[in-house]
Amino acid sequence: MIRNVADQGIEDPGTRVSQGKSSSRTLTIKAAHENNQVVIYVKDDGAGIDHERMRLSAVKKGMLSEGEAAPLRTERQWN
Repeated sequence: MIRNVADQGIEDPGTRVSQGKSSSRTLTIKAAHENNQVVIYVKDDGAGIDHERMRLSAVKKGMLSEGEAAPLRTERQWN
């Protein structure tokens, strides 16, 4: 996950500046205990993931049915 963020999710400094962002990149990792499970959150200030493309890919590969994929959210707010 972390490598993917670094390789794919965060734009190069020149692109970031042209989009009005700081040339510095930020990656934040948080672990929490929720409902008897450890949940790991990874957050960056990059362009982000195309959520619809990801859902369609999971359906196409047979990982999820269309019904299972429809309500999924890949973003979650945290402090």
